[in-house]
Amino acid sequence: MKVKAVIFDLFETLVSEFSKGERISNRFYNYMDFLGMTNEDFKKEWESRHQQRMEGFFPNYIAVVRDILEHAGLRYHPETVQYLYEKRVEEKKLPFLTIRPDLIKLLQNLRDHGIKLALISNCAEEEVTAWKECELAPFFDEVIFSYQAGVAKPDLRIYQLACERLQVTPEETIFIGDGGSNELEGAYQAGLHAYQAIWFQARVESTYKKFALPLEVIKELDFPKEDTSLWTIKEVNVWDVEIFWQLRLEALRLNPEAFGASYEDSLRESMADVVKRIKNDADNYILGAFTEDGKLIAITGFRREPSTKQRHKGMIWGVYIKPEYRGKGIAKELLTEVIARGRELRGLQQLKLSVVSTNYAAFELYKKLGFEAYGLEKNALVHKGQGYDEHLMAYYY
Repeated sequence: MKVKAVIFDLFETLVSEFSKGERISNRFYNYMDFLGMTNEDFKKEWESRHQQRMEGFFPNYIAVVRDILEHAGLRYHPETVQYLYEKRVEEKKLPFLTIRPDLIKLLQNLRDHGIKLALISNCAEEEVTAWKECELAPFFDEVIFSYQAGVAKPDLRIYQLACERLQVTPEETIFIGDGGSNELEGAYQAGLHAYQAIWFQARVESTYKKFALPLEVIKELDFPKEDTSLWTIKEVNVWDVEIFWQLRLEALRLNPEAFGASYEDSLRESMADVVKRIKNDADNYILGAFTEDGKLIAITGFRREPSTKQRHKGMIWGVYIKPEYRGKGIAKELLTEVIARGRELRGLQQLKLSVVSTNYAAFELYKKLGFEAYGLEKNALVHKGQGYDEHLMAYYY
């Protein structure tokens, strides 16, 4: 199959409003207090206007609520509705704050191979205010929001519009979505090749081919293997202990100035002691980047402070990338995953790490990820008589 373009759905395909089966916004409003109607009645009226909201009949959230109130014979209070609008905008920004690293890698890989990218989303204005500033936006050639286009999935016209803007035929295009709004059938009927993304959740039943992980898309397109350099970020388990320890020892041997542990001391540790380090729980884990053939090429660890007064802090330790894999964005993927996991830990407020002052690339990467330098420890480490300063950095949630 010769593919020239890939069109993605947005919600539950590129970003998700859910975590562990629950909405990340935890929203709840007593609409009787705000608007003078029960939550059940408001929900019924809100859902009855779904298609009109998606197709832009109502220009924004405020217009929808005003219409609901007018039809119910209730008084419209501009300040109250403005407040509800602003709170909804805040809620809808949450999915855009943390983007899966493997999705970024997928999009970059597609762009590197000359594939045109478009986005089609059934949405209202307040649901996508965060799009332009999110990490995904720069990858896309065309973005079609239904409320702006005046047409929504599964209407064939919205897929045809995307193909026209990309200057490709439907036969040269694949569509990837979670399957909501019957979007896969719409894409198929429009002549596109439809695939279901289930990497966030598989709540929609369909007969279309499924992708359990974003990078499976690359395999489906069958790009030359020497050009892909695929790896997966996942936890290091006890059965990975030997390859983990080999990589850890390599890090200590090649970059002794970057780690508090020494190569010589670590050589004396038993494998049984190393196994005890691999905890695999939310407060203590080791992440690795694994190639398709199981090779471990990068690692980092996370450990939450155990004491009651310090459980709001977590420590990132042992970041190391094999030299031949540096410059490919692996460190960014590892750290982004730790940051995302930390956001889901109740009570965690900050991540701390230290980086040797001579490692300029790492220091700049951490700053780009949102870490702030709060101090410089002089001679934090001494190796063979040489002192090394360390930047002390923190990421605040």
